[in-house]
Amino acid sequence: MPNPPPSVVSRRKPHAERLCTVDCQAGTPTSSVTASPQFTKSVVTPSKRQLKRKVKCLQSTIWKLRQKIKRLRCAAKEVRTTAAPASIEEITAAAAPYVTPIQLSLFGCHLYNNQKEARGRRFPTDIKLLALQLQFKSPAA
Repeated sequence: MPNPPPSVVSRRKPHAERLCTVDCQAGTPTSSVTASPQFTKSVVTPSKRQLKRKVKCLQSTIWKLRQKIKRLRCAAKEVRTTAAPASIEEITAAAAPYVTPIQLSLFGCHLYNNQKEARGRRFPTDIKLLALQLQFKSPAA
């Protein structure tokens, strides 16, 4: 490995000056050579400050996302525990006291067709007649 250029070597401090030992009893740095201040404490440069800010921001984001995951898991457990109607017949039976028979038929047909492809939808005769009545009795007719 080649030696560094003289300009770099002249800027370097001798090895003894870069080392500093710590006294275990007092907790203070001791050395036979005076310790240079740039090696005893870290220098906070603008780039370090910016990186620390980014790290804190990312840690905050991670924490928020973990909290969101916890909330969503709890919500998913609650949804699983609540009894939802399993079929279209149960939903229409639950809605029957509140709507007329033709509305109930339309509602059930709508629920059924939402599960089908657009070209695979079929409507019973009573729904087709209702659509024709609405078309001919509308103000645009």
